[in-house]
Amino acid sequence: MFKPCCWVLFIGILLLGFGDLADSQSVNSSLYVVTRNNYSEGTSTVRFGDLIMISIIPETVQPGSTAYPVGEHFALFTGGERRGDVTIDTVKPLACDSSAAIVSTEPSVKISGDTMGLATNLQNAPNTHANRQRAASPAEIAAAGQVAVREFQKRGVLRASVDNIQSGRFTVTQIGNGSAKIIAGNFMFIEPNGVGHSMFVIASAGDAKSPPQWSRYDMFDASFPPGPAGFKSPVKFVDQLDFDRDGRDEIVIQAEGSETLEFLAIRFEDGSWRQLWKGGQSGC
Repeated sequence: MFKPCCWVLFIGILLLGFGDLADSQSVNSSLYVVTRNNYSEGTSTVRFGDLIMISIIPETVQPGSTAYPVGEHFALFTGGERRGDVTIDTVKPLACDSSAAIVSTEPSVKISGDTMGLATNLQNAPNTHANRQRAASPAEIAAAGQVAVREFQKRGVLRASVDNIQSGRFTVTQIGNGSAKIIAGNFMFIEPNGVGHSMFVIASAGDAKSPPQWSRYDMFDASFPPGPAGFKSPVKFVDQLDFDRDGRDEIVIQAEGSETLEFLAIRFEDGSWRQLWKGGQSGC
């Protein structure tokens, strides 16, 4: 079972629109999210804290799939920067209808806590660059909060304000060399009756007046007691990587419900963000 701290009622549109990428690569090409497991745990499944790799190309990996070849090495990236390799050690169930690989890294590579990365065996290796990500400042989060409040209100959540929304982890980054800085992260507003509202935004860093470049709204059940770190954001920024080698990174986002998990990727083109691919679906 997935942890019931946040029940996403309306998942909306999701994840990685990499149809173009998948079409341009060999059928054996794969793309994965690499993270510490905090999704689910069972007697025969992956354990909390395991370093795991979840396939998002192919979209869904059923138990027994060959998408996780034990012993194979995959190129690892965090923040668009090559970090070495990950190696598949074993494969175990992740949820009722999916599997994940338990992986190891080279000794010099450390992935802990909330760090998430991307791994691939793409024949045409993605463009790599120095990691441009940093934690957002309080002022940048406050500016993004004003953007999020306006988005909440557009969707009828009129009681949301900068004084009562909760902020999750926010990342400031650039998707291209010399491009403008953007901020990405999630805000939540929780009503007294336990109805939760989530707003993930990508906005110009430090700009409180302009509309978001991209946003996603979800409702969730917040009637369960929060975990030690508070309510878990249903949607969050995963990482970035220039999959299609056009000089601009795509962004991968995670959406998690009470018993569901998906990843999506979005690409900036023609002045706006659009969804490319949805993958990594699992649930019970």
